[in-house]
Amino acid sequence: MKAHGLKLFLFLIIFSSALLNTLTLKDGHNWGEDFAQYIIHAKNILKGESYGEGIMVDNSLNYPPGFPFILAIVIKTFGLDFKILKWINVFFWYAMIGVLWFGYKDRIGRPFLYFNLVFLALSSYFFTFKQNILSDIPFLFFVIFSVVSMAQYQKTFRNNWLQAAILTALISYWIRSAGLALLMAIFFYLIFAHRKYKPAGILAVLTILCAWLQGKITHFSPGFLTFIASQPVDFLMASFKNSTILLQSLAYFFITPQATLTKNFYIIIEHMLNFVPVFIYGAFFVKTFLKIKSRQLSFEHLFFLFYLLLIVFWGGFLHLPGDFSRYILPLAVIGLFHLDKVFYPSGKEWRKITVGFLSLIMVVNIYNIIINFHYNDDVILKNENQEMFAWVKDHVAVDEHYMVMPARVVACLTERVGTSFWNDPAKPFWLDRIKALRISYVIFHKKTQQPLVAIAELNPDKFLFVWQNSVFKIFKVTY
Repeated sequence: MKAHGLKLFLFLIIFSSALLNTLTLKDGHNWGEDFAQYIIHAKNILKGESYGEGIMVDNSLNYPPGFPFILAIVIKTFGLDFKILKWINVFFWYAMIGVLWFGYKDRIGRPFLYFNLVFLALSSYFFTFKQNILSDIPFLFFVIFSVVSMAQYQKTFRNNWLQAAILTALISYWIRSAGLALLMAIFFYLIFAHRKYKPAGILAVLTILCAWLQGKITHFSPGFLTFIASQPVDFLMASFKNSTILLQSLAYFFITPQATLTKNFYIIIEHMLNFVPVFIYGAFFVKTFLKIKSRQLSFEHLFFLFYLLLIVFWGGFLHLPGDFSRYILPLAVIGLFHLDKVFYPSGKEWRKITVGFLSLIMVVNIYNIIINFHYNDDVILKNENQEMFAWVKDHVAVDEHYMVMPARVVACLTERVGTSFWNDPAKPFWLDRIKALRISYVIFHKKTQQPLVAIAELNPDKFLFVWQNSVFKIFKVTY
């Protein structure tokens, strides 16, 4: 009865937090441009148009189609409703919690299991991140589903679990290219842990087929690979120098600095982490080598290895921990459910210290939620931005183009295509890009782009002032 009551209490906490996260969804969106491109991709799917149409004049990157297909279903059913599109995050986050309950209820100690589930349900990181229409949470769900399915396969060797793992891994790859790390982990696990060459071969064929089909849809967009290939040595050096970003981002997820108190707490942790990456990574790779040598390498450890290498490599694109933290979510969640393997064998006193520290983290997250209860980072619904969107839609012809920051958001909300000021590394100077791309209008943010406004005003023969409000100033290009 006591265990039953505890489970009921756990369910009520998780259900209440899901309801809280639903009720605190806000309309609109921040300036982040990725959400806009995902929505444009989804609209193109629904219209039957080219997948990369209407994003930017010189768009160099099309995103994988998995998440846009999810958005397309929701937009087809409910229209372009930002709250409903954001609720996708809530749905997949709590579905993931359910999968984790099923996957770990018989594998780890109940205190750690209950803490982990409640922590995720009350995560202050998710409380604010859910306001973004991004692929990260659906991707995380399918990664976790695949990892749990593989764990069940290791336990039972039933093919239906392997099939479920492969299917959800392929879906994750269609949502984010990082899903390739999961597919590689399954492939190498089948080959080296169990010498199951037939399913490994089938997996390889399916992965190649999915990659080809994805390429057909996205027009084989090279994206970031172009940048990496142009300076591979510099990129690898940047990845090495920025290797602390993974640990800092993990700290950001667990102790999100969303209030003065938690910011100070996070800063202390962040500085401490600057001195330990070599030791932590070194210990992990030594442990991996020993497990391979003794043929005791689990699938989860193998996935952790491949995804870790991918994330360290991706650190070559310089990010702040707050921005990078969404990329490390699979490592954070899976690592959380393996803490018991680290701390339970360490002695009673150490377990008490660990439980105390984890409890403190829980309190920090609850405190963040209370402080940020009315969190709303919307900017696109603000009057001054709506005025600019309306002007673009009314005055820019379909065959004309503009230059603005952020271009993809304006394209999404006006159905007029433009470009960014600094999008093409080969032609960084915006005046050259205006000529090359035949830009008709230049839209400046009066505060942040004042030097550029001054250049336009000093050249009235090239830039004709046509409109402004409290934030933006627009010139028509006349040369």
